[in-house]
Amino acid sequence: MGWDQPEIRIECQAKVYRTEDREEARTYFLDHSMFKFENGLLIFGTQSKLMKVEAVVYIPEKMYKKISIRVFNGGVRGTNLQAESFVIKTTNGKADLTNLQGEKLDLDTVNGQVVLVESELEKVEAETVNGTIKTEGVFKDLGLQSLNGNIDCIVTKQAPSIMETKSVTGNIHITLPYGVAIDGDAQSNVGNYKLQLNDIDIMHEKNEIIQKQVKFKRTGTGDERVHLLANTKTGSIYIRETEGQ
Repeated sequence: MGWDQPEIRIECQAKVYRTEDREEARTYFLDHSMFKFENGLLIFGTQSKLMKVEAVVYIPEKMYKKISIRVFNGGVRGTNLQAESFVIKTTNGKADLTNLQGEKLDLDTVNGQVVLVESELEKVEAETVNGTIKTEGVFKDLGLQSLNGNIDCIVTKQAPSIMETKSVTGNIHITLPYGVAIDGDAQSNVGNYKLQLNDIDIMHEKNEIIQKQVKFKRTGTGDERVHLLANTKTGSIYIRETEGQ
């Protein structure tokens, strides 16, 4: 997480298995952990399967070239971070991110929830197999995919140019800024869709037992236009806008 101090600080709590006492555990942890900072690159990591480590990394609040986080068993929590590129990968754990600023976020988890709020990013690609996805912020290019989980996307200030949300078994909830121009396509096999949008034109609509689709358009009140695709196999799709002033 970012903080207002000039130095880097790492706090670790480790549970080390197959050791006799605290000193042996401490030695094992130090021998099987890596921490170095050279040529502007900070690397911290642990790889032993005999350790369970909870680490809090504090870094000065400034713009970084790249922040990369990879965790096998455990979640990731990040706050107040700035980087041109974020890469976050976890196998078993939640990704909980608040106040991220930068150009690109690539987030991937297998078994875990994804939460991205109060953030401003140019491009976001977030994917989970088993878990929900919740996003809230300002994004220009947004791609969200969950195999088994709902997607809840709230964009209240500035709509992205491209928004793609896909799920297999989950519902999709999208909230857009009031009056924004839209080119939309909502598709569901056995679920349904509900559009709570004013002044839209329905360009195409299909309502069959195993295929439901609606393509719609709205001119909008400003220069911004969002190209929206929402696709789910067994879930339903809900698209609404914030209340007008």
